[in-house]
Amino acid sequence: MELNNSGIHTIMFSLDQKGDRGIASFFIPRNYGNYLFFGGPFSANDHDFFYSKGGIYKQFYTNKEQLGTFTGKIFDKYGAYIVFGNEELVFLDAPSEKFGKEFFDRDMQVISHGDGNFWYLIKQKNKTYLIVDDHVILHGGELFPNKEMRLNQLSVEKIQLLNDLKIEAVLFSRFEFHHPFFHTEGKTVQELLKHFF
Repeated sequence: MELNNSGIHTIMFSLDQKGDRGIASFFIPRNYGNYLFFGGPFSANDHDFFYSKGGIYKQFYTNKEQLGTFTGKIFDKYGAYIVFGNEELVFLDAPSEKFGKEFFDRDMQVISHGDGNFWYLIKQKNKTYLIVDDHVILHGGELFPNKEMRLNQLSVEKIQLLNDLKIEAVLFSRFEFHHPFFHTEGKTVQELLKHFF
């Protein structure tokens, strides 16, 4: 599903039978190579779609816990290196690149919040999107630290600053009872829920 003509495609994977909880991947076509944020158990139809758009050039994750089975499979299928924040990592199943060293994109910014955790700001079609993980929750139209996660003081401070960013939407790697993306066009959460469900 494409997010409001942004060119950003969302693929959702349910973690329960109702579909209330799950993980999301974001496929972002770019002129010089397509990006995938958060790998997942993709179907043959998903791979057909990726191939129709030119494959996957790079794969991105926001923390080490997200790395696993899918990183190697995506590399084997597409040759997509892992770009990981600004920290050097060694992987057995896929090579990696450090943002700002081996890899650079002038339309992208990494927000480090300590302990090998990162969020991304990315420009797509002249609009800016924030990509976050489960360290951040949405409540009442604002972003807050997820109290279920062990967060350092830097993470808490950075999350408070995220609310001041001028962005088109927030894209979440995990969702629970809400859509994996949240538009920031001055609408309330209730208005957004009516729009999506």
